[in-house]
Amino acid sequence: MTRRLRIRECIARAWELFQLTWALPFKFACQRIGLPRTPQVYITSTEGWRYPVFLAHCLTAVTVIECHRRDVAFYLRVLRPRDFLCRVFVRFGAIRSSIAIENKVPAENNTILHRVQIDDGFWTAREDDHKHVLPYFAHPNFYQAGLDLAAPGMRDRSRLIRIFFSGTVDRITYTERFEFPILDRATIIDFVREEFGAQVAMNAAPGNPAAVRPIQLMVTCDVRDTTAKHRFSPGEYLDVLSRTEFVLAPPGYRVPTCHNLIEAMSVGAIPITNYAECMFPPMQHGVNCLTFSSLDGLRSAIQTALTMSTAEAAELRCGVVAFYETFLAREAVGRALLQRLPQIRTLVVNTEK
Repeated sequence: MTRRLRIRECIARAWELFQLTWALPFKFACQRIGLPRTPQVYITSTEGWRYPVFLAHCLTAVTVIECHRRDVAFYLRVLRPRDFLCRVFVRFGAIRSSIAIENKVPAENNTILHRVQIDDGFWTAREDDHKHVLPYFAHPNFYQAGLDLAAPGMRDRSRLIRIFFSGTVDRITYTERFEFPILDRATIIDFVREEFGAQVAMNAAPGNPAAVRPIQLMVTCDVRDTTAKHRFSPGEYLDVLSRTEFVLAPPGYRVPTCHNLIEAMSVGAIPITNYAECMFPPMQHGVNCLTFSSLDGLRSAIQTALTMSTAEAAELRCGVVAFYETFLAREAVGRALLQRLPQIRTLVVNTEK
């Protein structure tokens, strides 16, 4: 770890401790005067990989949630200040919500009328009358920085880059440890580099003659789980995506789904992917993405993207945005979940494992 990263981590810890010194007393005082209003959903645990951040943002977009005071640090860290102040009710006494979302540890209060259990069986799940599937999501930084709110205003920009990819590529991590029966990320990126070599720019900085090539690949071999390793900050990355026509969206390193597909769709970039059927609901080739399942199919999808007319791409983009706004935007996800919570017994989540 570099000295700069150590300093950043120390500052972050100090800021978190400072926030906690005022957060609980301040929340207690606010709740005494009725801010926020009575909560609807009690979340008993914040354990998990990244889905709890998405769940918190979705529900606080449409209602007030309730949490135990031991989880205040989590919500203070992952939510925007306004949402934490106005949409999180910290439990100091009896539970006030009528619905509890539980992750293994049951809520101890028997006055709760309805309980919903977290289920991590995302890859085998089928939605029914008593089961709801939480869709996959963007990186937590995307929501924490408010980029989901900025995304709709970035969709009408000129698309200066034809095909773009930015991410980590490491054969050990992304091939040998990938256990799903589809093409892995390293194989896909290597094929594109070899097959379309003259049209590919690797890590080309602005001003570099290679930066005008139609396929732009920004690759790092750093496998640390941090966005700090990438060339772009989250905001800069979304800006680049908003100026991109097509985004190459290969699988992640543990599971097929990857955050970059969601982030790309939020600004209207068209995914080229081999896991459209892993989305919930499944995406459709030629409607809201371009798909492939083999290297020959990948070649064909790239060629289609390179030769597609502006009018055809604009029509496909409408399908991308419609899918995102209907099934992936946090308010839409929150409304759908809140509507079904009284009827369901299980909430299926993608724990990225």
